Amino acid sequence: MARNKFRYNPETLTFEKYKAPRWWRIFQITGYVAMVIIMTAVVIQVYSYFFPSPRERAQKREIELLSSELKAYKKKFEEMNAVANNLKYKGSDLYRLVLNMEPEPESLWEGGIGGSDRYARFEGHSQSKLLTETQKSMERTKTKLVNLSKSFIEIAEYATNKEERLAHVPAIQPINNKDLRRLSSGFGYRYHPILKIRKFHHGVDFSASTGTEIYATGDGVVEKAKYATGYGYHVVINHEYGYQTLYGHMSKLNVRRGQKIKRGELIGFVGNTGLSSAPHLHYEVIKDGVKVNPIHYFHRDLGAEEYETVLNLSKQSNQSFD
Repeated sequence: MARNKFRYNPETLTFEKYKAPRWWRIFQITGYVAMVIIMTAVVIQVYSYFFPSPRERAQKREIELLSSELKAYKKKFEEMNAVANNLKYKGSDLYRLVLNMEPEPESLWEGGIGGSDRYARFEGHSQSKLLTETQKSMERTKTKLVNLSKSFIEIAEYATNKEERLAHVPAIQPINNKDLRRLSSGFGYRYHPILKIRKFHHGVDFSASTGTEIYATGDGVVEKAKYATGYGYHVVINHEYGYQTLYGHMSKLNVRRGQKIKRGELIGFVGNTGLSSAPHLHYEVIKDGVKVNPIHYFHRDLGAEEYETVLNLSKQSNQSFD
């Protein structure tokens, strides 16, 4: 039974029955419905938070599994990276040292992994940081393994050709120099006997009498065998692998251009031709287009003490013969 509502009428001084307007009743009903909807939504949210659905529980387990797998992969890549580093420093670098190969630049070994924009696709994901770190670790490992593989291939090819390569590298003195003091002038600035100026001497001078035999210091092919104003009669041998040798101021040549030469083979005789002040052999070693100190290429002929003697003689600031 509906309850009646009364309102006091001050004019009649009595209580009269009151009936609310229709709009008010509609407003009340709407408010009740909205409150019920809000309360229902809150209850659903709280319930779903504390009591996820089977599908949500399955998705959560899948996310946790994927996260665990990503962490495991990241750890494996880091372990592989450590193994690659170990192989480089105890394998590749050691073999290169033993075989007298150039070391690999660290910049080439490390490589690059690109800018940060390459990982933009991971942004917004719950595991974006882990995804980015795993991707970076994988790329670093890949770069090192690829470079390590290339390095070992290069080492294997070099080792296969090492015997032939060593035969081409200049390794003996160009004349039979039993008396080491016949090395009259070394590599560096010297006083030129003819030009009367201090000038860089790009080789070493061996004092010897005219006609003394001159030998090739490594296998190769004669690139030049001719007369020139400066070097006089001279020979240039291309030994490949970036090496060349020059023998200047000869009295007579014993080879011709294009001729194949073996280490120790007679190529000419000491003389005093060209821009020279006395009979001697001017000897140069060129590596990759740069003239270097020939003293470091006598190791087949000299012991440790003899090498020290020759090295000290070559450093004396004296006058060259050319």
